Amino acid sequence: MTPEKYKLTYIPEAHCYLKLGNEIIDVTKKDANPDHFMPDLIEEMEIQPHQITSYKVAYHKKYLVQWLRENREIMYSPAEIWAIREQCIQDLATK
Repeated sequence: MTPEKYKLTYIPEAHCYLKLGNEIIDVTKKDANPDHFMPDLIEEMEIQPHQITSYKVAYHKKYLVQWLRENREIMYSPAEIWAIREQCIQDLATK
């Protein structure tokens, strides 16, 4: 499955990376490179390690609700968008 199947050009994604001074360290995958996501970065916020689970998920879901309100042409509920996102992540993991 891809976002295109659902007539979406993208789904906003909360991406975590480490920042040491001005250096960005992305360890999300073996060949990770900040140049791959930095041009599309909408917002940057600092969180603590204990916030990477429930806080990050709650923030991401809240962001998607607002994104859907601002993009009324997208006819999915927040729960549907989250499910599409999860499926896309699973599909990417198998590639």
